[in-house]
Amino acid sequence: MLVQKLSEQSEPMKLTRFVKPLKHEIQAIYDELFGFITMFYTYILYSKKLNAFYKGETKNILDRLYRHNSGYEKSTKLGTPWILLWQDVKSTKSEAKQLERKLKNLSIKRTLQFILKYKDGVPSSNELLLVQKLSEQSEPMKLTRFVKPLKHEIQAIYDELFGFITMFYTYILYSKKLNAFYKGETKNILDRLYRHNSGYEKSTKLGTPWILLWQDVKSTKSEAKQLERKLKNLSNEPFNLY
Repeated sequence: MLVQKLSEQSEPMKLTRFVKPLKHEIQAIYDELFGFITMFYTYILYSKKLNAFYKGETKNILDRLYRHNSGYEKSTKLGTPWILLWQDVKSTKSEAKQLERKLKNLSIKRTLQFILKYKDGVPSSNELLLVQKLSEQSEPMKLTRFVKPLKHEIQAIYDELFGFITMFYTYILYSKKLNAFYKGETKNILDRLYRHNSGYEKSTKLGTPWILLWQDVKSTKSEAKQLERKLKNLSNEPFNLY
């Protein structure tokens, strides 16, 4: 919907960060689309380093995952990186909190059974495979950060599942502050989005926060780079790359 609204505006957008402040009309569109949306997430993370789960609730799942993986949260800084294994969306904070309490009362075995039962909340097949492998291991996992280092067998499982997977993303971001697009390519779309929104990237730090509008996955870096070049050569008019 945001892309459709932007395509209908009369004043052309600019592609770089050196743009005028966002116009009143675009701000109004953005507020109309997103201002009323409030969702509450209950989530389960997994640390391969600690071989442990973390369960919590938040209003902003992307920001919370960034905080867990950046050392801001004392309870999880020893276990980075954390993988999002499961999430559920509630309309009220009390519902999300209630589900969080239920999850925290589950044993390791029952937590894994819960994830497998309600697997619609698992982000992708990779995480689902990991949950299935973890549920088959004989040595019990621990729920807190005070655990032994990840066992050799679990590390081998993780490498088997994820070590060979390499995907290359081409993406388009949008900054409401600058009313501008940013186009790029990366091997890790989540990490790159964090970097764009945390001020690590000089080219985008003036436009935070950036919204991921579009992405495409390629099997090679050269394909992703080629698509990125095509995107950067485009105006803001409707286009067809395929």
